[in-house]
Amino acid sequence: MDQGERDAFLGQGRMCRAAPLGADGRPHNSPLWFVWDCQSLWLNSIVRSQRWVNLQRDLRVSVVIDAGTDFSELRGVELIGSVEQVGNAPRTENADESLAVPEGLFGDK
Repeated sequence: MDQGERDAFLGQGRMCRAAPLGADGRPHNSPLWFVWDCQSLWLNSIVRSQRWVNLQRDLRVSVVIDAGTDFSELRGVELIGSVEQVGNAPRTENADESLAVPEGLFGDK
């Protein structure tokens, strides 16, 4: 995929598989909804989840977004990097301007 195809593919997707590293160094793979703003992949996690605990300990993560049913239709994108927490965790009832873009994208989906 070129960059435009990647952006279109990620813009249409709903679910990814995020794999942060567990305490034992092995990946802990779990499904999440996501949004893509053509620069960043935005994830939303429950702060009491194992995924959140793992990401607080080690920011490294691999994320896969794939699609297709038949073998000839299979396609996907893997993103490998580090997470950055944006906004308060846990969330409060107060609006957070730093989350305006991803919240709008999640709302549109």
